[in-house]
Amino acid sequence: MSSAIGRIPRAATALVCGFVILALVGCAGERVTVCPAVGYIHTLSVELTGDASQIAEVRVCDRDGGCSYLDQGTQPVDASSFPLVTGGSPTEIPTPRGEELSLYTARGSDNSWSFQMANTPEGGIITAYFADGAIAAEAAADFDWQQVGGITECGGPAEAGPIVFALN
Repeated sequence: MSSAIGRIPRAATALVCGFVILALVGCAGERVTVCPAVGYIHTLSVELTGDASQIAEVRVCDRDGGCSYLDQGTQPVDASSFPLVTGGSPTEIPTPRGEELSLYTARGSDNSWSFQMANTPEGGIITAYFADGAIAAEAAADFDWQQVGGITECGGPAEAGPIVFALN
């Protein structure tokens, strides 16, 4: 009889544990999405119309004054003395070196330019420069970002453009 008494508490304990587990699973409700701590890289595309053969750099500056720099160690044109369409001037940001990262980097050739960035500004100023630093063309633009990866709950990389930019 002692063996039957020993089994009842174990069976009761197992039954209670089963009910607790079911209650906890039932209380969980909808699934919780855990998002990774990832900094996505977003891409802005600019297409130049007209003769771009003399264009040395295309620069994007956001409305807060953060500006792009050419990728792969190329020195950017010093645009700090040139006025922008908005009447201001771009904020001077030191050229990234080695392990430092710029807010925006630019890559381009001929009429196609691509800007990699860690954020998604609503808009900014696009400026095309000749090799001597003179402005070839400049315009304000709004950026329409579309998510192209990741998941809705966590976000993901986005793309904007191509923004068509007419050279003078």
